[in-house]
Amino acid sequence: MEPGVKSVILKVAQSLFSHYGFRKTSMDEIARGAHIGKATIYHYFSGKEEIFATVVKQESESLMQALELAVDSEQAPKDKIRAFVQTRVLRLRELGNLNRVSDETLSELMPMIEEARQAYFKQEVHLLQSVLEEGQKVGCFHLEQPRLVALVLLSALKGLDILFFRIQETPDISEGINEAINLFIRGLAQRS
Repeated sequence: MEPGVKSVILKVAQSLFSHYGFRKTSMDEIARGAHIGKATIYHYFSGKEEIFATVVKQESESLMQALELAVDSEQAPKDKIRAFVQTRVLRLRELGNLNRVSDETLSELMPMIEEARQAYFKQEVHLLQSVLEEGQKVGCFHLEQPRLVALVLLSALKGLDILFFRIQETPDISEGINEAINLFIRGLAQRS
């Protein structure tokens, strides 16, 4: 077997899952899209659920790399926060499978993807917390509990996930996001 077969399977599956959802994507469609037999897929994966879990894990890793790169490319903590939020919002729209699990498949798939989701969430909290602590250290942010603030901001951002993945026609909210980021940063900069 070619070493790239597994990655081709995952790439095709990612596209199909993103477009049709987990339930409507079949192993036959994945095999057809990858130009291989279904038996070949079973050589690499136990089933569609494992493929989906792997796709979600890859998307999580890809998003985390993009967030780290965006944060590292900025100097000032306030610009790092802005880069974090903007990158997260833009990339989640591109990576449809990370949060696009329908209500009907959520309970079925959650055990398989929960570990990847939890690991990713911890990485996200850690990255955002480190930016907040850096801002605190250089005196541009004034807060008492950086980890708690990171958790609250990420929880608010998860509300956007619902908007993007559960509503058919998502409005362009980029101006609103920029205003919310500005408000958040001003709040971090003020002394109590």
